[in-house]
Amino acid sequence: MEHKKERNAIIIASLLIGLVGVIVKLVGDNVHPITFVFYRLLVATVLLFTISPFIDSDFYKINKKDINLFAIIGLLLAGSMASFVYAVSLIPVSSVMLLTSTYVFFVVLFAYLFLNEKIKHKHLISMFLIVLGMAILNPMSMSISAFGFGLAILNAMFHAGLLVYMKYGGRNHRPSSMTWTILFATLFLTPAPFIFGFGNVMEVMPHIFFVGGISTAIPYSLLAFGIRKISTDTTAILQLAISPITAILFAIVILKETITEQMLLGGSLILVGGISLIYTISKFKEFLHNQLHSHQV
Repeated sequence: MEHKKERNAIIIASLLIGLVGVIVKLVGDNVHPITFVFYRLLVATVLLFTISPFIDSDFYKINKKDINLFAIIGLLLAGSMASFVYAVSLIPVSSVMLLTSTYVFFVVLFAYLFLNEKIKHKHLISMFLIVLGMAILNPMSMSISAFGFGLAILNAMFHAGLLVYMKYGGRNHRPSSMTWTILFATLFLTPAPFIFGFGNVMEVMPHIFFVGGISTAIPYSLLAFGIRKISTDTTAILQLAISPITAILFAIVILKETITEQMLLGGSLILVGGISLIYTISKFKEFLHNQLHSHQV
């Protein structure tokens, strides 16, 4: 198989990212969700700043414009991670993963609203499937928190906004640039422990290091390696399919979550709509090729 190593890197990264929701559930009330995200980012930042200079000789060569871009993207990334973890703390992991997969819908919508991108008939069909899937997962008809449902959708919107802003910025940075973005995301969430409390850190220290290293720093490094030679469509579809399914399977096995017919139908429509929509976003191919590694955080 052509580019087998790169493809495997993307698959492994998607699998590792899918573990985040389960770890958050295991942490429980020991640490506030926002504080937990700060710890996760802090661990990832330390590891990535240790590794990046060895894989990118120009790692420290950045200018003022780069810093401004990294700061804005870091803010969006912090919002995306925080809303995801908070949502997982309130509603089942499987529901969150399916709802956050709607980010492709919002990418197209935001591009239409802010970048004057056109929405074609083939886009509308895929977007309709996603909206229908969300409607089927409606919290009014499920015994889950409406606030958690809203946070999951907010996560999808944050991630879509991040992608659209990267498109607006018009810059194709090196893969190691994500390290700087994560640094700024960490800085933005630094007040979290002082606002929400430091939590029982010692009780969940292994969970924090696992998510920060195994499910953040390592996946980003693997994806940076994989997207060099794997097409945009393949990368996006692998991530969109593997991460939610991995998370759901682990939630079933470890957390004993159950999958209802409603979730199965709604989730299937969201994933099918998202995957088909990816195929139709031709203008975003180069952009997504460089930036999709920030998906489902």
